[in-house]
Amino acid sequence: MKIALIFISFLSGSIPFAFILYKIFRGQDIRKRGSGNVGATNALRSGGVGLGIAVAVLDISKAGLPVYFALPYGREFAFACGFAAVLGHCFTPWLKFKGGKGVAAYVGSSLVSSTYAAVLSLGVFLLGALISGAVSVGSLLLVITLPLFSLALYGSWKLFALQFITSLVVIYRHKTNIKRLFEGREKKLWKGFM
Repeated sequence: MKIALIFISFLSGSIPFAFILYKIFRGQDIRKRGSGNVGATNALRSGGVGLGIAVAVLDISKAGLPVYFALPYGREFAFACGFAAVLGHCFTPWLKFKGGKGVAAYVGSSLVSSTYAAVLSLGVFLLGALISGAVSVGSLLLVITLPLFSLALYGSWKLFALQFITSLVVIYRHKTNIKRLFEGREKKLWKGFM
């Protein structure tokens, strides 16, 4: 049953909602618009606020739901399912294993498995994004602080390790953003949709 839950989590996470919704409502391939990323931020900038919010909610939900059903097996296993969902999002088989950056899926899995830590990290995300003007800064701060908040609140080194590995995956997916940040070329939050 546990193996099945992990597999289902990966499949759920792999649903490319940004690609699907952009194709339905804009009639185009989101990979050829904006940053080319299959995620909520690019959907927001390229498709508008409504589309961006819809993608974010669906990406959070597609990771959160399987984690919810895995909770009876313990917080750590539930987040292992969340990790599978994040991998599915980042490396979706439906788009030749090229997906999004995993932040929304990470948030969704953490909101269910480690709620208070996720809420605190979302606060850090908002502060970082608003102060810097860059979504990527908020996202990176979120994934750096989330495992630390989880360890402090729940005292589970296993959960910390799982979330730390997930954070490394998400940071890797942000490598081009990190390069642009160091070069001072990263897009600001309000550019592209205002």
